[in-house]
Amino acid sequence: MKDIEIRKILGDRLAFFRKQKGFTQESLAAKIEKSVDTISNIERAKNAVSFEIVVMIASVLEVSLDDLMSFPNAGNRKSSDYKYIKRVINALDGKSEKVKSVAVKVLEEVCGVE
Repeated sequence: MKDIEIRKILGDRLAFFRKQKGFTQESLAAKIEKSVDTISNIERAKNAVSFEIVVMIASVLEVSLDDLMSFPNAGNRKSSDYKYIKRVINALDGKSEKVKSVAVKVLEEVCGVE
């Protein structure tokens, strides 16, 4: 897996967990005492990120490093798939748990996943 692919996946996972936990880029940056640009650049895969920052982010978001940095099926997934995953995440951002649950059921049905 190429470095840029890893950065894209990490950025998408960071954005997902950040939004899930109700943080803005600004509030997360303040919690880890880094700039908003740091969070933005990680989410957009613009820069490599230090392990120290990843650990701080995981701690603030109350997720394990494994959750933040594991790349399930990464060897089998095309990097272009992540733009669709990101669109789904963005579409569900701020929606109720009921709407999210229905969306997941629809996706599972369409994709044949249980």
